[in-house]
Amino acid sequence: MKSPDCYRDLWLFVFWMALLMPLCLSAPAATILLSEVTVHTVSGETLSPGQVLIKDGIIAAVGKTVAAGGATRIDLTSQHLYPGMIALNTLLGLTEIGGVRATQDATEVGDYTPDVESWIAANPDSELIPVARANGIAYFQPAPQGGIVSGQSALGRTRHCPQGASARQRKRQIH
Repeated sequence: MKSPDCYRDLWLFVFWMALLMPLCLSAPAATILLSEVTVHTVSGETLSPGQVLIKDGIIAAVGKTVAAGGATRIDLTSQHLYPGMIALNTLLGLTEIGGVRATQDATEVGDYTPDVESWIAANPDSELIPVARANGIAYFQPAPQGGIVSGQSALGRTRHCPQGASARQRKRQIH
């Protein structure tokens, strides 16, 4: 049985959260300039280095140079900024229908398969990729499963492009 002090601490935490949450939510949003960052835009153009201006929590401008006024500047040298969310370590493109073996390409035979390149096996015509894109997934990392060393993965786009061309092969990960 838990001690009464445990419940008292929990109730104090809930009380302070209930009291402070409205103050945090009503705080004015700042103007922020993300600079010296590699910006991967939705249209496909990559700005390196680029700048992104955020006003009141909304992206106001994107470009090589952006007029910032009195914005708080955040230096993101050697960082990458992507639009949308990134689904990491996913089976997107490797599995279409869970109950149909012919649409499963996530695992290989053997415990050590470091030569497997999952982005080549990812189906660019998968019906699940446009669904993921519509739900805000801009990039995905199809990761091989099973074994001790399952293979390699790379970051891919959810936009339609030729097989294998969507993978960003510079930054591979081994699983």
